[in-house]
Amino acid sequence: MARRARQKQKVRFGDFEIEYLIGERYEFDFGVNYLQCSNHTFVKRHGAEKFAPYVCMSDIALSEAMGWGLIRTETLAGGCPHCDFRFKEGAATQIWSKTPQVQEAIERIRKKDAEQCAADG
Repeated sequence: MARRARQKQKVRFGDFEIEYLIGERYEFDFGVNYLQCSNHTFVKRHGAEKFAPYVCMSDIALSEAMGWGLIRTETLAGGCPHCDFRFKEGAATQIWSKTPQVQEAIERIRKKDAEQCAADG
């Protein structure tokens, strides 16, 4: 991964095209830009592109379950040139969406999680 990041190599597997990044330790440890995503391709192919930002919300559950420390501010589904996955060991999951309804749902999830943590003491 580090070699590919240094050489700015793009990697293809299936309907994914990615490029790796080496992070600055204070911002992120490593990153992956998804230039093409099979999930996004799938929903577009089936005429459900408006649903794509909701599919991207699964990144929250994956990051939490796997302890990824995922930071993501852009997605192909949000009209951006790539999905910007940044990983920081020990960090909380931080995901944003440019789709207002999706961002509202993300904020509801965060609020519910915070309330649950407070209740658990």
